[in-house]
Amino acid sequence: MRQQIVEAREKAAKDGIRVQRARTPAPDVAAPVGEVTEATEPFQDNGTLRTISARYDLTGQRELLWIANEGKKVGDARCTQKFQFSNNTTPRERPTMLLCWRTSQDKSVVVLAVTPEGRPDTRDAVAKLDTRWSAMG
Repeated sequence: MRQQIVEAREKAAKDGIRVQRARTPAPDVAAPVGEVTEATEPFQDNGTLRTISARYDLTGQRELLWIANEGKKVGDARCTQKFQFSNNTTPRERPTMLLCWRTSQDKSVVVLAVTPEGRPDTRDAVAKLDTRWSAMG
């Protein structure tokens, strides 16, 4: 397995692709341990919608690490299209991606919508988030 990783990195370097480490939680963020539920389904125009939920606060973890701004308020949720996937990169807008989230001490729901072209529909993504939030009680 290690040899495959080395070979993949060498090939990427030869093709001009720099390997970057994913963002990690801040040292002072204690990662709660518990069940996380994920579901992926089709979304507008051949896209996908991933819903992630947990019965604890996911702030500063998982996909929420990608958030590069405070997002815009949409109902009780926040949404952004500005992402930073590595600590060594500059945040930038990703027009075909949308991340919406709502968190509390007791539960979190995150929705990631990706479309091959065009912008993901914020209303549809937040509606899915709200449905999952309500279903969690």
